[in-house]
Amino acid sequence: MKTIGWFATCLLILFALAACSLPAEPVSVTRPVVAVTEVANTAVPSTNTPAPLPTNTAVRPLEPGIEATATPHPPQQPNPTAEAPAAIPPEELVRRVAAGLNWTAVRGIDKFPLQRLSGFEYGFRYAPYGYCEFGPYRWLTDEQLMLFPIVAYTNWYEDPTMGKVAQAVVFNAADGTAWLPDAPRTDGCDLPVWSAARQQVIEASHGEVRLRDLAGTIVETYPGSLPLFIAPSGQRLLAGASWIDLTTGELISLDGWQRVKFQRPAWSSDETEIFECCFSYVNPATGEHWTRDSFPGFWVSGVGVGPGYYGSESHWLIDDTQILIQPGAIFFQSEAGKPALPLIDPESQTYRDILELLSLPETIVDCAPFVAPNAAYLWLTCAEYVDEVYNQFADPAYLITLPSLEVVPISGNLLFLGWSADGRFLTYNNIANREASSGQTWLMSIAGEPQLVVADSADFAAWHPGVPTVALGYGASQQLLFVQAETGQRRWLDFPYGVSQIAWQPAGSGVAILSVEGTIYWLADPLAANSEPVPVTRPMSEVNTLRWSPNGRHLAFISENDFYVVEMAIE
Repeated sequence: MKTIGWFATCLLILFALAACSLPAEPVSVTRPVVAVTEVANTAVPSTNTPAPLPTNTAVRPLEPGIEATATPHPPQQPNPTAEAPAAIPPEELVRRVAAGLNWTAVRGIDKFPLQRLSGFEYGFRYAPYGYCEFGPYRWLTDEQLMLFPIVAYTNWYEDPTMGKVAQAVVFNAADGTAWLPDAPRTDGCDLPVWSAARQQVIEASHGEVRLRDLAGTIVETYPGSLPLFIAPSGQRLLAGASWIDLTTGELISLDGWQRVKFQRPAWSSDETEIFECCFSYVNPATGEHWTRDSFPGFWVSGVGVGPGYYGSESHWLIDDTQILIQPGAIFFQSEAGKPALPLIDPESQTYRDILELLSLPETIVDCAPFVAPNAAYLWLTCAEYVDEVYNQFADPAYLITLPSLEVVPISGNLLFLGWSADGRFLTYNNIANREASSGQTWLMSIAGEPQLVVADSADFAAWHPGVPTVALGYGASQQLLFVQAETGQRRWLDFPYGVSQIAWQPAGSGVAILSVEGTIYWLADPLAANSEPVPVTRPMSEVNTLRWSPNGRHLAFISENDFYVVEMAIE
């Protein structure tokens, strides 16, 4: 479905990361990774801790179908007449991850200590547009991370977004130690998950689910399998056909429940009901479940995505009695050939089509919904064909209150730019027509009228994860405008280079800014006139994926095949 795919990826495209320059020069202080370990396949008592990995340690066999390539990514196109490359021996696969990893202090900018983890021959799992949900790495705590280095490629490797076989590595940036969870190596996204509430890494292999502390010690085991999905509370787990309450140890078998293709479950508030698009429901407490391909009157189409990928998101509404799906890589269509947006009642397996309430004209061919983070509102932009001309932004767009379904039309050819984290504000561009190179940027409170921000279209909008402050890019992002939505306070900032990524500090008002030439800047207070961008790195090559530690004291990023952390201990 071209239109929904375009809407879903347009902001990500604007944030595509590109830079070219020389990496920072190393200095002489080097601290090797203390121990990269692999855990045996068999069940291990809870007292087990990872031991240093001998070079001849036997480990689990490589998953069927996983093949090696001879060159790092991006590899050359395969020769269709050549024999398939041999599978990597297990010992060699582990050696590639374990051998030669160095946690090294490198030359950075004064007052910003920079460290590099190198030794990953193929770099890290990463692709634009959210191929796998956490990309190359994720922060677990203020010191611990889960890295996803590439250890091999499958026959899909010529596709830049597929075929990357990743091995999860839990890395401690404080002391340079690391260990390897036990999980099958595949080119999918079925890798260990993290429970922040329990401070545990959860893995699954050989029919067993294991909960490990951050040192790698097994503290609990359960029967279960991939895929793994952790509930929002971090205390309940869906492990294949097992629902597990990690607080009580209760395990309910869901063997009779037929899972669906596009798994990414929505958990009810009490985490006892689960809905997956498209379409499947189970209540472990009662045993009630159903799975179906379609509903009378509409059907689903599109490529869909697998576990762990960015894709369709389902939202429970109306006291956990209704489900609204925000499609991604799929779309819904009525039997009459018109777009559909169902609000599903899982108990009765019936639905209401929200689009029917709008009496859309016959020219509408599809609609892209954007659900607010608090699931209280829905922004809807549609596309149409008029006189055989395709218009990506049909006039009007709609702001819909959930669950009352009160509709407010918003006139104009509107490109949605994003919700504030609390769902109280939104931004959009009003584009004169589909060929226009200019327009206006608007900011709207769900409780008020739209306010004109700038008489020009924004390149992107990046909302702070806490307070309702937004960063807007202009002039191919060489100008940044910061706006506090509640007060209207604003500040323009001219930037010497285009901006590739904005990464707001999770606590406080600071922001990291990545320029297209590969320098990372720190802006302590974007709204303060006396606060100026300060470089925290020299220009580096192929920089991407800026992410803050939970406490906001360290910033991590990838450059080429290496992983970096810079300390942001600013007085």
